[in-house]
Amino acid sequence: MRSIVVKFAGIGELEIMQRQAIPLVPLVACFLVSVCGAQVDSISGTTGDTGSGSVCASSEAGTTNPPVGRRVVIPWRLAVVGGAALGTLGATYWYLEKTWWSEKPTAFHFDDGADLHYAHNLDKLAHFYGGSIAGDLFSGGLRWAGMRRKAAAWYGFGLGVFVQLVIELKDGYAPRWGYSVWDVACGTAGALFFVGKHYSP
Repeated sequence: MRSIVVKFAGIGELEIMQRQAIPLVPLVACFLVSVCGAQVDSISGTTGDTGSGSVCASSEAGTTNPPVGRRVVIPWRLAVVGGAALGTLGATYWYLEKTWWSEKPTAFHFDDGADLHYAHNLDKLAHFYGGSIAGDLFSGGLRWAGMRRKAAAWYGFGLGVFVQLVIELKDGYAPRWGYSVWDVACGTAGALFFVGKHYSP
């Protein structure tokens, strides 16, 4: 199987098998959309809930400028964000189905407590970080599409929690794993932490 070698200046090289690289494509697209959203806010010099952002949105949508303080969601950008998100989630699901969940599924069950001893609970930190990153990516994409800052943050929170729930529901049918309440709690806390940053001074 062919592999892809990624070179990092001053660090070294990372070899990725071609099959492993497939799920990274939509993930990178989602990341770029998020970065674009941050750049739009930075260039406009606003927090995203006032005039400059809405002028930019309305000019691309081909409509008259809305009142100051109001944003216009741009349909084609929202479609790009939705497509990137669905592509990322679909590719990730397919990848995990072939690796993490490759064993024959069993009846749905909760984790028997072994999860609290797995990897010295470092995976809980990963779930927290994953929830925060998912919320940030979703929120950044929605901001780029024209959504107001706080609304995008809360939608990002909801979508970040949704991703965590889907993963845990699948784990609930895996014979070696199980639905972990603690994993969901840590992922939710991570997504909520991201929202909290919008309300902190």
